[in-house]
Amino acid sequence: MNDKTNPSPQTQTQTRIEATTANRHSGLARLVVIQGPELGRQYNLANQAMVLGRSSECDLKLASAGVSRRHCRIEWRDGRYWIEDLGSTNHTRINESVVDSQALRDGDRIRLGQTALKFIAADNPEAAWLDRVAEVDTQQHHGRLFDRHQFHARLEAELNAASANPDRSAGGVLYLLIDAASTIRDHVGMKGVDQLINRIGQRLSDALTGTHLLARHGEYSLAVLAADADQHALERLTETLRNQVTAGVFAVGDQEVAASVSIGVCPFSLRISDADTMLVCAARAAEQAQADGGNRSRTYTPEVSAASASDNEQHLLGLLREALQRNSLQTLYQPAVSTRNDDLLHYQLLPRLLTDDDQLIPAARFVPVAARHGAVQALDRWMSVRALAVIRERVTRSRPLRLLVSQSGKSLDDLRRFEVLGKDLESEIARQRLLVFEFALADLERELKAARQLLPKIRTLGFGVSVSGVGDDSQPERLLNHFQIDYVKLTRRFAEGAGSDPVVSQQFEHLAKAFHAAGTRIIVGQVEDAETMGRMWNSGADLLQGNFIQKPTQTPDFKLEDD
Repeated sequence: MNDKTNPSPQTQTQTRIEATTANRHSGLARLVVIQGPELGRQYNLANQAMVLGRSSECDLKLASAGVSRRHCRIEWRDGRYWIEDLGSTNHTRINESVVDSQALRDGDRIRLGQTALKFIAADNPEAAWLDRVAEVDTQQHHGRLFDRHQFHARLEAELNAASANPDRSAGGVLYLLIDAASTIRDHVGMKGVDQLINRIGQRLSDALTGTHLLARHGEYSLAVLAADADQHALERLTETLRNQVTAGVFAVGDQEVAASVSIGVCPFSLRISDADTMLVCAARAAEQAQADGGNRSRTYTPEVSAASASDNEQHLLGLLREALQRNSLQTLYQPAVSTRNDDLLHYQLLPRLLTDDDQLIPAARFVPVAARHGAVQALDRWMSVRALAVIRERVTRSRPLRLLVSQSGKSLDDLRRFEVLGKDLESEIARQRLLVFEFALADLERELKAARQLLPKIRTLGFGVSVSGVGDDSQPERLLNHFQIDYVKLTRRFAEGAGSDPVVSQQFEHLAKAFHAAGTRIIVGQVEDAETMGRMWNSGADLLQGNFIQKPTQTPDFKLEDD
Protein backbone atom coordinates (compact mmCIF):
# COMPACT_ATOMS: atom_id res chain seq x y z
CA MET A 1 0.00 0.00 0.00
CA ASN A 2 1.19 3.54 -0.76
CA ASP A 3 1.33 5.14 2.68
CA LYS A 4 1.53 8.89 2.23
CA THR A 5 2.12 9.44 5.93
CA ASN A 6 5.66 8.05 5.79
CA PRO A 7 7.38 9.04 2.54
CA SER A 8 10.76 7.54 1.81
CA PRO A 9 13.82 9.76 1.38
CA GLN A 10 13.80 8.86 -2.31
CA THR A 11 10.22 10.10 -2.65
CA GLN A 12 11.07 13.34 -0.89
CA THR A 13 13.98 13.94 -3.24
CA GLN A 14 11.77 13.55 -6.30
CA THR A 15 8.98 15.81 -5.07
CA ARG A 16 8.83 18.90 -7.25
CA ILE A 17 7.07 21.09 -4.70
CA GLU A 18 8.05 20.57 -1.10
CA ALA A 19 6.00 21.84 1.82
CA THR A 20 8.63 23.30 4.12
CA THR A 21 8.87 23.11 7.85
CA ALA A 22 12.61 23.67 8.16
CA ASN A 23 13.70 24.90 4.74
CA ARG A 24 17.18 23.72 3.90
CA HIS A 25 17.04 24.86 0.28
CA SER A 26 18.16 28.47 0.54
CA GLY A 27 18.00 30.56 -2.60
CA LEU A 28 14.69 29.16 -3.85
CA ALA A 29 11.61 31.19 -4.63
CA ARG A 30 8.51 30.08 -2.79
CA LEU A 31 4.79 30.41 -2.29
CA VAL A 32 3.42 31.17 1.17
CA VAL A 33 -0.25 30.53 1.96
CA ILE A 34 -1.63 33.78 3.40
CA GLN A 35 -5.30 32.79 3.32
CA GLY A 36 -6.99 29.40 3.36
CA PRO A 37 -6.88 26.06 5.21
CA GLU A 38 -3.08 25.78 4.88
CA LEU A 39 -2.45 29.26 6.32
CA GLY A 40 1.26 29.86 6.93
CA ARG A 41 2.49 26.90 4.93
CA GLN A 42 5.44 27.42 2.58
CA TYR A 43 6.14 25.71 -0.75
CA ASN A 44 9.52 25.87 -2.47
CA LEU A 45 9.44 26.33 -6.23
CA ALA A 46 11.75 24.33 -8.48
CA ASN A 47 12.79 25.27 -12.00
CA GLN A 48 10.25 22.88 -13.51
CA ALA A 49 6.62 23.20 -14.58
CA MET A 50 4.22 22.42 -11.76
CA VAL A 51 0.44 22.24 -11.58
CA LEU A 52 -1.66 23.63 -8.72
CA GLY A 53 -5.18 22.35 -8.02
CA ARG A 54 -7.47 20.03 -6.04
CA SER A 55 -6.52 16.82 -7.80
CA SER A 56 -4.29 14.38 -5.97
CA GLU A 57 -2.19 14.28 -9.15
CA CYS A 58 -1.25 17.96 -8.89
CA ASP A 59 2.23 18.94 -7.77
CA LEU A 60 0.79 21.38 -5.24
CA LYS A 61 -2.54 20.25 -3.83
CA LEU A 62 -4.85 22.99 -2.55
CA ALA A 63 -8.05 21.68 -1.01
CA SER A 64 -10.00 24.87 -0.33
CA ALA A 65 -13.34 25.78 -1.89
CA GLY A 66 -13.29 27.29 -5.37
CA VAL A 67 -10.07 25.57 -6.49
CA SER A 68 -10.42 23.53 -9.68
CA ARG A 69 -8.98 20.05 -10.07
CA ARG A 70 -6.23 21.47 -12.33
CA HIS A 71 -6.37 25.17 -11.63
CA CYS A 72 -3.14 26.71 -12.90
CA ARG A 73 0.48 25.99 -13.80
CA ILE A 74 3.68 27.72 -12.68
CA GLU A 75 6.83 27.24 -14.73
CA TRP A 76 10.34 28.68 -14.95
CA ARG A 77 10.82 30.28 -18.36
CA ASP A 78 13.32 32.82 -19.67
CA GLY A 79 14.68 33.50 -16.21
CA ARG A 80 11.29 34.16 -14.59
CA TYR A 81 8.39 32.26 -13.07
CA TRP A 82 5.22 32.37 -15.17
CA ILE A 83 1.71 31.44 -14.06
CA GLU A 84 -0.92 30.17 -16.52
CA ASP A 85 -4.60 29.48 -15.85
CA LEU A 86 -5.71 25.99 -16.97
CA GLY A 87 -9.33 26.82 -17.70
CA SER A 88 -10.34 26.97 -14.05
CA THR A 89 -13.96 27.64 -13.12
CA ASN A 90 -13.20 30.55 -10.79
CA HIS A 91 -10.17 31.90 -12.68
CA THR A 92 -6.66 32.66 -11.52
CA ARG A 93 -6.21 36.12 -10.06
CA ILE A 94 -3.00 38.08 -9.53
CA ASN A 95 -3.47 40.99 -7.14
CA GLU A 96 -7.25 40.51 -7.65
CA SER A 97 -7.06 40.80 -11.46
CA VAL A 98 -8.02 37.81 -13.62
CA VAL A 99 -5.11 36.57 -15.72
CA ASP A 100 -4.62 33.90 -18.36
CA SER A 101 -0.83 33.99 -18.36
CA GLN A 102 1.53 36.36 -16.60
CA ALA A 103 5.08 36.59 -15.26
CA LEU A 104 5.21 36.61 -11.47
CA ARG A 105 6.79 39.50 -9.63
CA ASP A 106 8.08 39.47 -6.08
CA GLY A 107 5.22 40.04 -3.65
CA ASP A 108 2.43 39.11 -6.09
CA ARG A 109 -0.71 37.85 -4.38
CA ILE A 110 -2.14 34.78 -6.17
CA ARG A 111 -5.79 33.93 -5.51
CA LEU A 112 -7.16 30.48 -6.37
CA GLY A 113 -10.72 30.15 -5.07
CA GLN A 114 -10.64 30.80 -1.34
CA THR A 115 -6.88 30.26 -1.07
CA ALA A 116 -4.42 33.13 -1.44
CA LEU A 117 -0.68 32.67 -1.82
CA LYS A 118 2.15 35.19 -1.82
CA PHE A 119 4.98 34.78 -4.32
CA ILE A 120 8.38 35.48 -2.74
CA ALA A 121 11.35 35.70 -5.07
CA ALA A 122 14.58 33.92 -4.19
CA ASP A 123 16.48 37.19 -3.68
CA ASN A 124 13.88 38.67 -1.33
CA PRO A 125 15.30 39.09 2.21
CA GLU A 126 11.97 37.74 3.48
CA ALA A 127 12.90 34.34 2.06
CA ALA A 128 15.87 34.00 4.43
CA TRP A 129 13.75 35.25 7.32
CA LEU A 130 11.09 32.62 6.58
CA ASP A 131 13.82 29.98 6.58
CA ARG A 132 14.85 30.98 10.09
CA VAL A 133 11.24 31.08 11.33
CA ALA A 134 10.57 27.60 9.94
CA GLU A 135 13.77 26.19 11.45
CA VAL A 136 13.06 27.65 14.90
CA ASP A 137 9.46 26.42 14.73
CA THR A 138 10.64 22.90 13.95
CA GLN A 139 13.17 22.90 16.79
CA GLN A 140 10.61 24.19 19.29
CA HIS A 141 7.97 21.61 18.44
CA HIS A 142 10.16 18.54 18.10
CA GLY A 143 9.18 16.20 20.93
CA ARG A 144 6.87 18.80 22.48
CA LEU A 145 3.12 18.57 22.92
CA PHE A 146 1.03 21.16 21.14
CA ASP A 147 -1.70 22.82 23.18
CA ARG A 148 -5.41 22.34 22.71
CA HIS A 149 -5.94 25.62 20.81
CA GLN A 150 -3.23 24.84 18.27
CA PHE A 151 -4.68 21.37 17.79
CA HIS A 152 -8.23 22.68 17.26
CA ALA A 153 -7.08 25.27 14.72
CA ARG A 154 -5.17 22.70 12.69
CA LEU A 155 -8.02 20.18 12.87
CA GLU A 156 -10.52 22.79 11.64
CA ALA A 157 -8.22 23.55 8.70
CA GLU A 158 -7.90 19.86 7.83
CA LEU A 159 -11.67 19.37 8.03
CA ASN A 160 -12.26 22.35 5.74
CA ALA A 161 -9.72 20.99 3.30
CA ALA A 162 -11.28 17.51 3.34
CA SER A 163 -14.76 18.98 2.76
CA ALA A 164 -13.54 21.07 -0.16
CA ASN A 165 -11.70 18.25 -1.91
CA PRO A 166 -13.51 14.94 -2.51
CA ASP A 167 -10.26 13.43 -3.83
CA ARG A 168 -8.33 14.13 -0.66
CA SER A 169 -7.14 11.06 1.23
CA ALA A 170 -8.88 10.35 4.49
CA GLY A 171 -7.43 11.31 7.83
CA GLY A 172 -8.58 11.07 11.41
CA VAL A 173 -8.24 11.92 15.07
CA LEU A 174 -6.96 9.53 17.73
CA TYR A 175 -7.99 10.29 21.31
CA LEU A 176 -5.77 8.64 23.94
CA LEU A 177 -7.04 8.14 27.50
CA ILE A 178 -4.56 7.02 30.16
CA ASP A 179 -5.91 3.87 31.76
CA ALA A 180 -6.33 3.80 35.55
CA ALA A 181 -5.49 7.51 35.59
CA SER A 182 -6.96 8.16 39.04
CA THR A 183 -4.88 5.34 40.55
CA ILE A 184 -1.73 6.76 38.95
CA ARG A 185 -2.66 10.24 40.20
CA ASP A 186 -3.05 8.98 43.76
CA HIS A 187 0.36 7.29 43.45
CA VAL A 188 2.46 10.08 41.91
CA GLY A 189 0.35 13.22 42.46
CA MET A 190 -0.85 15.81 39.96
CA LYS A 191 2.67 16.99 39.10
CA GLY A 192 3.62 13.39 38.53
CA VAL A 193 0.69 12.97 36.13
CA ASP A 194 1.90 16.00 34.16
CA GLN A 195 5.39 14.49 33.97
CA LEU A 196 3.95 11.15 32.88
CA ILE A 197 1.93 12.71 30.07
CA ASN A 198 5.00 14.59 28.86
CA ARG A 199 7.05 11.37 28.97
CA ILE A 200 4.34 9.54 27.02
CA GLY A 201 4.27 12.39 24.50
CA GLN A 202 8.02 12.17 24.00
CA ARG A 203 7.84 8.43 23.42
CA LEU A 204 4.91 8.73 21.03
CA SER A 205 6.75 11.41 19.04
CA ASP A 206 9.24 8.75 17.97
CA ALA A 207 6.41 6.88 16.22
CA LEU A 208 4.90 9.94 14.54
CA THR A 209 5.86 11.63 11.28
CA GLY A 210 5.76 15.23 10.14
CA THR A 211 2.15 14.83 9.00
CA HIS A 212 1.01 14.02 12.55
CA LEU A 213 0.16 16.50 15.28
CA LEU A 214 0.29 15.45 18.94
CA ALA A 215 -1.37 17.52 21.66
CA ARG A 216 -2.35 17.27 25.28
CA HIS A 217 -6.11 17.60 25.27
CA GLY A 218 -7.31 16.99 28.79
CA GLU A 219 -6.25 16.19 32.31
CA TYR A 220 -5.52 12.55 31.45
CA SER A 221 -5.68 12.53 27.66
CA LEU A 222 -3.77 13.26 24.48
CA ALA A 223 -4.92 13.65 20.89
CA VAL A 224 -3.24 12.88 17.59
CA LEU A 225 -4.23 14.39 14.26
CA ALA A 226 -3.28 12.05 11.43
CA ALA A 227 -3.91 13.83 8.14
CA ASP A 228 -3.94 11.91 4.84
CA ALA A 229 -4.10 8.51 6.56
CA ASP A 230 -6.60 5.98 5.24
CA GLN A 231 -8.49 3.54 7.46
CA HIS A 232 -5.74 0.91 7.40
CA ALA A 233 -3.07 3.49 8.21
CA LEU A 234 -5.15 4.75 11.15
CA GLU A 235 -5.48 1.20 12.47
CA ARG A 236 -1.74 0.59 12.18
CA LEU A 237 -0.96 3.89 13.87
CA THR A 238 -3.35 3.10 16.71
CA GLU A 239 -1.65 -0.21 17.43
CA THR A 240 1.79 1.36 17.15
CA LEU A 241 0.94 4.05 19.70
CA ARG A 242 -0.58 1.56 22.14
CA ASN A 243 2.53 -0.61 21.90
CA GLN A 244 4.80 2.40 22.33
CA VAL A 245 3.14 3.27 25.64
CA THR A 246 3.38 -0.27 27.01
CA ALA A 247 6.91 -0.88 25.72
CA GLY A 248 8.52 0.13 29.01
CA VAL A 249 8.06 1.98 32.27
CA PHE A 250 8.23 5.77 32.57
CA ALA A 251 10.49 7.64 34.98
CA VAL A 252 8.33 10.00 37.04
CA GLY A 253 10.44 11.76 39.63
CA ASP A 254 12.18 9.00 41.57
CA GLN A 255 9.52 6.44 40.67
CA GLU A 256 8.85 4.17 37.72
CA VAL A 257 5.32 4.00 36.36
CA ALA A 258 3.83 1.49 33.93
CA ALA A 259 0.99 2.86 31.82
CA SER A 260 -1.35 1.95 29.00
CA VAL A 261 -3.84 3.92 26.93
CA SER A 262 -7.28 3.35 25.46
CA ILE A 263 -7.64 4.95 22.05
CA GLY A 264 -10.74 6.24 20.32
CA VAL A 265 -10.49 6.71 16.56
CA CYS A 266 -12.70 9.08 14.60
CA PRO A 267 -11.86 9.04 10.86
CA PHE A 268 -12.56 12.12 8.79
CA SER A 269 -16.13 11.97 7.57
CA LEU A 270 -18.13 14.45 5.56
CA ARG A 271 -20.82 13.86 8.17
CA ILE A 272 -18.64 15.63 10.75
CA SER A 273 -17.78 19.19 9.78
CA ASP A 274 -16.39 20.76 12.96
CA ALA A 275 -13.42 19.97 15.18
CA ASP A 276 -15.31 19.93 18.47
CA THR A 277 -17.80 17.31 17.29
CA MET A 278 -15.01 15.15 15.92
CA LEU A 279 -13.07 15.25 19.18
CA VAL A 280 -16.18 14.44 21.22
CA CYS A 281 -16.81 11.41 18.98
CA ALA A 282 -13.21 10.22 19.35
CA ALA A 283 -13.36 10.73 23.13
CA ARG A 284 -16.57 8.68 23.37
CA ALA A 285 -14.91 5.86 21.45
CA ALA A 286 -11.92 6.01 23.82
CA GLU A 287 -14.23 5.88 26.84
CA GLN A 288 -15.93 2.82 25.36
CA ALA A 289 -12.54 1.16 24.81
CA GLN A 290 -11.67 1.91 28.42
CA ALA A 291 -15.00 0.53 29.64
CA ASP A 292 -14.28 -2.66 27.69
CA GLY A 293 -11.14 -3.25 29.75
CA GLY A 294 -8.62 -0.67 28.57
CA ASN A 295 -5.43 -0.93 26.52
CA ARG A 296 -7.47 -1.30 23.34
CA SER A 297 -9.04 0.85 20.65
CA ARG A 298 -12.50 1.56 19.28
CA THR A 299 -13.52 3.39 16.11
CA TYR A 300 -16.45 5.79 15.99
CA THR A 301 -18.80 5.47 13.02
CA PRO A 302 -21.18 8.44 12.68
CA GLU A 303 -24.82 7.72 11.89
CA VAL A 304 -27.41 10.23 10.71
CA SER A 305 -31.09 9.48 11.26
CA ALA A 306 -33.99 11.43 9.83
CA ALA A 307 -34.55 12.97 13.26
CA SER A 308 -30.93 14.09 13.70
CA ALA A 309 -30.84 15.49 10.16
CA SER A 310 -33.96 17.49 10.97
CA ASP A 311 -32.56 18.82 14.24
CA ASN A 312 -28.97 19.49 13.15
CA GLU A 313 -28.14 21.39 9.97
CA GLN A 314 -24.52 20.22 10.08
CA HIS A 315 -25.66 16.58 10.09
CA LEU A 316 -27.83 17.28 7.06
CA LEU A 317 -25.00 19.06 5.26
CA GLY A 318 -22.57 16.24 6.05
CA LEU A 319 -25.03 13.65 4.76
CA LEU A 320 -25.37 15.58 1.50
CA ARG A 321 -21.62 16.01 1.02
CA GLU A 322 -21.05 12.33 1.65
CA ALA A 323 -23.79 11.35 -0.81
CA LEU A 324 -22.26 13.57 -3.49
CA GLN A 325 -18.78 12.19 -2.87
CA ARG A 326 -19.90 8.56 -2.81
CA ASN A 327 -22.33 8.99 -5.70
CA SER A 328 -25.11 7.70 -3.44
CA LEU A 329 -27.64 10.50 -3.77
CA GLN A 330 -31.09 9.06 -4.45
CA THR A 331 -33.25 10.22 -7.37
CA LEU A 332 -36.99 9.98 -7.90
CA TYR A 333 -39.08 10.59 -11.01
CA GLN A 334 -42.34 12.53 -11.08
CA PRO A 335 -44.20 12.51 -14.40
CA ALA A 336 -45.56 15.57 -16.14
CA VAL A 337 -48.53 14.31 -18.17
CA SER A 338 -49.12 15.78 -21.61
CA THR A 339 -52.61 17.06 -22.42
CA ARG A 340 -51.71 17.00 -26.13
CA ASN A 341 -51.19 13.26 -26.67
CA ASP A 342 -47.41 13.69 -26.74
CA ASP A 343 -45.75 10.30 -27.12
CA LEU A 344 -42.57 11.47 -25.37
CA LEU A 345 -42.67 10.99 -21.60
CA HIS A 346 -41.71 13.96 -19.40
CA TYR A 347 -40.35 13.58 -15.86
CA GLN A 348 -38.99 15.88 -13.20
CA LEU A 349 -35.82 14.35 -11.73
CA LEU A 350 -35.86 14.95 -7.97
CA PRO A 351 -32.92 14.48 -5.54
CA ARG A 352 -33.41 12.75 -2.19
CA LEU A 353 -31.08 12.02 0.73
CA LEU A 354 -31.20 8.58 2.33
CA THR A 355 -30.63 8.51 6.09
CA ASP A 356 -29.21 5.62 8.08
CA ASP A 357 -32.72 4.71 9.24
CA ASP A 358 -33.84 4.40 5.60
CA GLN A 359 -35.83 7.62 5.40
CA LEU A 360 -35.77 9.86 2.32
CA ILE A 361 -35.25 13.57 2.90
CA PRO A 362 -36.86 15.77 0.20
CA ALA A 363 -34.94 18.43 -1.71
CA ALA A 364 -36.88 21.25 -0.06
CA ARG A 365 -35.15 20.33 3.21
CA PHE A 366 -31.54 20.15 2.06
CA VAL A 367 -31.21 22.41 -1.00
CA PRO A 368 -31.43 25.62 1.12
CA VAL A 369 -28.79 24.16 3.45
CA ALA A 370 -26.58 23.38 0.46
CA ALA A 371 -27.00 26.95 -0.78
CA ARG A 372 -26.04 28.43 2.60
CA HIS A 373 -22.88 26.33 2.83
CA GLY A 374 -21.59 26.51 -0.74
CA ALA A 375 -22.56 22.97 -1.77
CA VAL A 376 -25.42 23.74 -4.13
CA GLN A 377 -23.29 23.88 -7.30
CA ALA A 378 -21.93 20.42 -6.55
CA LEU A 379 -25.53 19.23 -6.23
CA ASP A 380 -26.45 20.90 -9.54
CA ARG A 381 -23.49 19.25 -11.22
CA TRP A 382 -24.31 15.80 -9.83
CA MET A 383 -27.95 16.03 -10.90
CA SER A 384 -27.11 17.11 -14.44
CA VAL A 385 -24.61 14.28 -14.91
CA ARG A 386 -27.06 11.76 -13.46
CA ALA A 387 -29.89 12.97 -15.70
CA LEU A 388 -27.78 12.71 -18.84
CA ALA A 389 -26.71 9.18 -17.91
CA VAL A 390 -30.35 8.14 -17.50
CA ILE A 391 -31.32 9.70 -20.83
CA ARG A 392 -28.47 8.00 -22.64
CA GLU A 393 -29.43 4.63 -21.20
CA ARG A 394 -33.04 5.09 -22.29
CA VAL A 395 -32.07 6.21 -25.79
CA THR A 396 -29.88 3.12 -26.13
CA ARG A 397 -32.95 0.99 -25.36
CA SER A 398 -35.08 3.02 -27.82
CA ARG A 399 -37.23 4.29 -24.96
CA PRO A 400 -36.34 7.99 -24.85
CA LEU A 401 -37.74 10.33 -22.23
CA ARG A 402 -37.33 14.00 -21.41
CA LEU A 403 -36.01 14.97 -17.98
CA LEU A 404 -36.39 18.34 -16.32
CA VAL A 405 -33.65 19.07 -13.79
CA SER A 406 -33.68 22.04 -11.44
CA GLN A 407 -30.54 24.16 -11.24
CA SER A 408 -29.72 26.86 -8.70
CA GLY A 409 -28.96 30.48 -9.45
CA LYS A 410 -25.31 29.76 -8.66
CA SER A 411 -25.07 27.68 -11.83
CA LEU A 412 -25.90 30.70 -13.99
CA ASP A 413 -22.20 31.62 -13.72
CA ASP A 414 -21.01 28.11 -14.57
CA LEU A 415 -21.01 28.17 -18.37
CA ARG A 416 -17.97 25.93 -18.59
CA ARG A 417 -19.76 23.06 -16.83
CA PHE A 418 -22.58 23.10 -19.38
CA GLU A 419 -20.06 23.24 -22.23
CA VAL A 420 -18.29 20.17 -20.86
CA LEU A 421 -21.62 18.39 -20.40
CA GLY A 422 -22.67 19.23 -23.95
CA LYS A 423 -19.42 18.08 -25.51
CA ASP A 424 -19.99 15.06 -27.76
CA LEU A 425 -23.73 15.13 -26.98
CA GLU A 426 -25.52 12.50 -29.06
CA SER A 427 -27.50 13.95 -31.97
CA GLU A 428 -30.82 12.39 -30.91
CA ILE A 429 -30.53 13.84 -27.40
CA ALA A 430 -29.64 17.28 -28.76
CA ARG A 431 -32.24 17.25 -31.54
CA GLN A 432 -35.11 16.48 -29.15
CA ARG A 433 -33.62 18.46 -26.26
CA LEU A 434 -34.18 15.50 -23.96
CA LEU A 435 -32.38 17.18 -21.05
CA VAL A 436 -34.10 20.36 -19.87
CA PHE A 437 -32.49 22.62 -17.27
CA GLU A 438 -34.96 24.44 -15.06
CA PHE A 439 -34.14 27.76 -13.40
CA ALA A 440 -36.28 29.79 -11.01
CA LEU A 441 -37.60 33.06 -12.44
CA ALA A 442 -36.40 34.91 -9.34
CA ASP A 443 -32.83 33.71 -9.97
CA LEU A 444 -32.95 34.80 -13.62
CA GLU A 445 -34.15 38.27 -12.63
CA ARG A 446 -31.49 38.57 -9.94
CA GLU A 447 -28.66 37.38 -12.23
CA LEU A 448 -29.99 38.73 -15.51
CA LYS A 449 -26.61 39.41 -17.14
CA ALA A 450 -25.30 35.91 -16.45
CA ALA A 451 -28.62 34.37 -17.48
CA ARG A 452 -28.63 36.19 -20.81
CA GLN A 453 -25.22 34.72 -21.55
CA LEU A 454 -25.90 31.19 -20.31
CA LEU A 455 -29.41 30.28 -21.47
CA PRO A 456 -28.86 30.83 -25.22
CA LYS A 457 -25.65 28.83 -24.96
CA ILE A 458 -27.49 25.98 -23.23
CA ARG A 459 -29.91 25.76 -26.15
CA THR A 460 -27.07 25.96 -28.67
CA LEU A 461 -25.50 22.94 -26.97
CA GLY A 462 -28.72 20.93 -27.47
CA PHE A 463 -30.35 21.28 -24.06
CA GLY A 464 -33.76 22.69 -23.23
CA VAL A 465 -34.60 25.58 -20.89
CA SER A 466 -37.45 25.74 -18.41
CA VAL A 467 -38.38 28.60 -16.07
CA SER A 468 -40.25 27.90 -12.84
CA GLY A 469 -42.12 30.25 -10.53
CA VAL A 470 -43.96 32.12 -13.29
CA GLY A 471 -46.92 33.81 -11.60
CA ASP A 472 -49.71 36.28 -12.15
CA ASP A 473 -47.34 39.23 -11.73
CA SER A 474 -44.97 37.90 -14.41
CA GLN A 475 -44.73 39.73 -17.70
CA PRO A 476 -44.35 37.06 -20.38
CA GLU A 477 -43.37 39.61 -23.00
CA ARG A 478 -40.43 40.82 -20.92
CA LEU A 479 -39.32 37.27 -20.18
CA LEU A 480 -39.58 36.25 -23.82
CA ASN A 481 -37.69 39.35 -24.94
CA HIS A 482 -34.71 38.17 -22.92
CA PHE A 483 -34.82 34.42 -23.47
CA GLN A 484 -35.95 31.67 -25.78
CA ILE A 485 -37.70 29.28 -23.40
CA ASP A 486 -38.94 25.75 -24.01
CA TYR A 487 -41.10 25.42 -20.88
CA VAL A 488 -42.55 27.60 -18.13
CA LYS A 489 -43.86 26.19 -14.88
CA LEU A 490 -46.66 28.26 -13.37
CA THR A 491 -47.11 28.93 -9.67
CA ARG A 492 -49.62 27.04 -7.55
CA ARG A 493 -52.17 29.83 -7.80
CA PHE A 494 -53.11 28.78 -11.32
CA ALA A 495 -53.72 25.16 -10.36
CA GLU A 496 -56.02 26.40 -7.61
CA GLY A 497 -57.91 29.08 -9.55
CA ALA A 498 -57.71 28.69 -13.33
CA GLY A 499 -61.08 27.57 -14.65
CA SER A 500 -62.92 28.51 -11.46
CA ASP A 501 -61.80 32.03 -10.52
CA PRO A 502 -62.51 34.55 -13.33
CA VAL A 503 -59.52 36.77 -12.50
CA VAL A 504 -57.07 33.88 -12.35
CA SER A 505 -58.59 32.36 -15.48
CA GLN A 506 -58.10 35.61 -17.38
CA GLN A 507 -54.49 35.87 -16.22
CA PHE A 508 -53.90 32.27 -17.24
CA GLU A 509 -55.32 32.90 -20.72
CA HIS A 510 -53.05 35.91 -21.14
CA LEU A 511 -49.96 33.91 -20.17
CA ALA A 512 -50.95 30.92 -22.28
CA LYS A 513 -51.50 33.05 -25.37
CA ALA A 514 -48.14 34.82 -25.05
CA PHE A 515 -46.11 31.72 -24.30
CA HIS A 516 -47.78 29.52 -26.91
CA ALA A 517 -47.17 32.18 -29.55
CA ALA A 518 -43.46 31.92 -28.75
CA GLY A 519 -43.49 28.12 -28.89
CA THR A 520 -43.14 27.78 -25.12
CA ARG A 521 -45.03 24.96 -23.42
CA ILE A 522 -46.82 25.48 -20.12
CA ILE A 523 -46.49 23.17 -17.11
CA VAL A 524 -49.01 23.38 -14.28
CA GLY A 525 -47.86 21.69 -11.10
CA GLN A 526 -49.46 20.96 -7.72
CA VAL A 527 -52.32 18.99 -9.28
CA GLU A 528 -53.47 17.30 -6.08
CA ASP A 529 -57.05 16.18 -6.79
CA ALA A 530 -59.41 15.06 -9.55
CA GLU A 531 -61.27 18.37 -9.67
CA THR A 532 -58.07 20.31 -10.35
CA MET A 533 -56.99 17.85 -13.00
CA GLY A 534 -60.36 18.07 -14.70
CA ARG A 535 -60.26 21.87 -14.79
CA MET A 536 -56.69 22.07 -16.06
CA TRP A 537 -56.93 19.32 -18.67
CA ASN A 538 -58.69 21.56 -21.18
CA SER A 539 -57.39 24.88 -19.90
CA GLY A 540 -54.55 25.38 -22.34
CA ALA A 541 -51.86 23.86 -20.16
CA ASP A 542 -49.54 21.51 -22.03
CA LEU A 543 -48.32 19.39 -19.10
CA LEU A 544 -49.81 18.61 -15.70
CA GLN A 545 -47.83 17.47 -12.70
CA GLY A 546 -48.74 16.61 -9.12
CA ASN A 547 -49.24 13.89 -6.55
CA PHE A 548 -52.76 13.14 -7.77
CA ILE A 549 -51.32 12.10 -11.12
CA GLN A 550 -48.45 10.23 -9.51
CA LYS A 551 -46.17 10.73 -6.55
CA PRO A 552 -42.41 10.60 -7.20
CA THR A 553 -41.22 7.03 -7.78
CA GLN A 554 -37.86 5.30 -8.10
CA THR A 555 -38.33 4.40 -11.77
CA PRO A 556 -39.81 6.30 -14.74
CA ASP A 557 -42.62 3.85 -15.44
CA PHE A 558 -45.74 6.02 -15.48
CA LYS A 559 -48.66 5.15 -17.73
CA LEU A 560 -51.89 7.15 -17.76
CA GLU A 561 -54.82 4.75 -17.71
CA ASP A 562 -58.10 5.63 -19.40
CA ASP A 563 -61.15 5.35 -17.13
